[in-house]
Amino acid sequence: HIKYPAVKEAFEKAGIDMVKSPDHFTPIVWWDGDIKNKDYEYVSSSQRINKIPGMDIICFKNTTIHALNQMRRMFPNYYRFFPISYLLPHQFNDLQSAHRYFQSRSKQPVTWIVKPRNGCCGNGIKLVQHLFELSHKTEPLVVQKYIPPYLVDGYKFDFRFYILISTLAPYTVYIYKEGLARFCSQPYSPPCKENLQQVYSHLTNTAVNVQNQTDKVNILKLASETINEIKEQDPRGNNLWNRIKEVASLV
Repeated sequence: HIKYPAVKEAFEKAGIDMVKSPDHFTPIVWWDGDIKNKDYEYVSSSQRINKIPGMDIICFKNTTIHALNQMRRMFPNYYRFFPISYLLPHQFNDLQSAHRYFQSRSKQPVTWIVKPRNGCCGNGIKLVQHLFELSHKTEPLVVQKYIPPYLVDGYKFDFRFYILISTLAPYTVYIYKEGLARFCSQPYSPPCKENLQQVYSHLTNTAVNVQNQTDKVNILKLASETINEIKEQDPRGNNLWNRIKEVASLV
């Protein structure tokens, strides 16, 4: 079930022999792609497999947010690292109530970011300030409160780090010490009626910003470089890496 050459190359470099038909005595089972629950029945207790049962839940935004919302209800002091989120269509009434609450306490229009359940590369993502645009939606959507981003040199960005959960009992998490910082290709300005469609300043997806033929900026950097930049301009940056590791262990 190995689909990617990098996996085979890693095994070869580690001196691990590969077999096409593993039995119950094969110590490592590697499985790329979907694996059904019944397939786990063929894995013995002495074997190690690269999949954790049920982890496919994080492949979809809506099931991930559903799980995180449940954890926020149980552990509100810990699960505060993601925006207020709603799942449409069944939470539309809750979304309306929240919108009225935030709007009553803000002089500016409240903005929400809308994402399809299984989209990628920024496809289908949009910003809205009027909920009537979502009132008749029937497909599963994730709607999150758009929060003012932290900027580096006036540009919105996000981090992408790589995490390995090696065991569940004991719960063991590793985070790779390097990652990526993905930048927008246009300077950020607060969302308003005129710029809601300006994806190059609101969406950090590399697949989106690489299409910007006008503004030639560096949209990909090493995470460590960006963290160092933040440290230079903000004292809070000194604890940023520790906070990232803490969130990684909670997710």
